[in-house]
This record gives sequence, structure tokens and C-alpha cells, in this order.
Amino acid sequence: MIKHLTFCVSFSAAFPLHPPQVTGSSEPIRVAPGDYAILPCWVSPKRNASRMTVEWSKSGQYVLVYKGHGVDNDAMNNSYVSRTSLFLSELEVGNLSLKLNNVTFNDSGSFKCFLPRWRKSHEVQLIVDSSWSRAENVNSSKLPDIITRRDRWPVAIPIVLFLVVFVMTCYMCVLYDKWK
Repeated sequence: MIKHLTFCVSFSAAFPLHPPQVTGSSEPIRVAPGDYAILPCWVSPKRNASRMTVEWSKSGQYVLVYKGHGVDNDAMNNSYVSRTSLFLSELEVGNLSLKLNNVTFNDSGSFKCFLPRWRKSHEVQLIVDSSWSRAENVNSSKLPDIITRRDRWPVAIPIVLFLVVFVMTCYMCVLYDKWK
């Protein structure tokens, strides 16, 4: 009985009921042609995504495919191969944002950030506008501070809960052995 209870509690602590979400900007990102765009997308609460597959697509075609340790150029639409990148050093903190260089009018539209492992996605709207200037856009597409203390709590709670259950289980096993 105790072993079954321990397994159930340990399992629920190790696999929380609320899986991570993929989120990003709800506001469209505006840029001028020839400029670069950063399409914000991140994992909340933060999780290390450096060994996961990250797919960015537009109109059903891959704009960027990252598979664990590098970009898969063969899977991508040729017009995006040399113009797209991720912030590789920030994948460890859940930043999945896409940088698109030398933006053209053809880039206007909805881009989808997708994590196949969790089947979670977020769409970001890109508007290419010749009357837009970078100075106007400086404050409009801020990325969140994804390394905040608040984001650490959802990760810490299951770990602490698991440790408490583990210690209690060990203590109960010792008591059971003494009682026997």
C-alpha cells in the first residue's frame, strides 16, 4: 500500500499537472523592408529548450527548424535559409524568438512557433510597412524578462514536493521496519 501511494505521489510531483506553455507577443511586429525583425516566442514557465525541436513556419512552410543541436537547413524554405536564426545561447532559458534579417514585403503574415514535444505553439503577426522606422519600434516589441524569480517557482515547487515526499517515505519505511 505504501509503495503504491509513494509511486502516485512521486509521479504527480515529477510530472506537474500544468505543462509548459509556448507564448509570445500578442501585438503584431512592425518593421520596414530591408530591416530585421525579432518575432518573440518563449516557454513559460522557463524550460531548457536547447535539446528540443523548435519549428518556425509561415503558410505551412518551414522558416527555421532547430533539432536539438543545430539548424536543419534541408527542411527549410530556401528563401529563409540564410536569413533566419534563433538566439542559441538563450534556448536554455526558454527563449525561442526568431530573428529574421533583410525583411521583404513577402515576409508579411503570420509566423508559427511550435514545439512538437509538447504540441504547443504560438503565432506572431509580422507587418512589413515601408513607412515604419526602427526608432518607432524600439519599445513596442520588448521580450519578457524570462529569468525572473517568479518563473523559477513553478519549477521549484515540484522539486521541493518530491523531496518532502521522498523524506516522508523513507521515514515511514523505517517506522514500518521497526514496527514489524
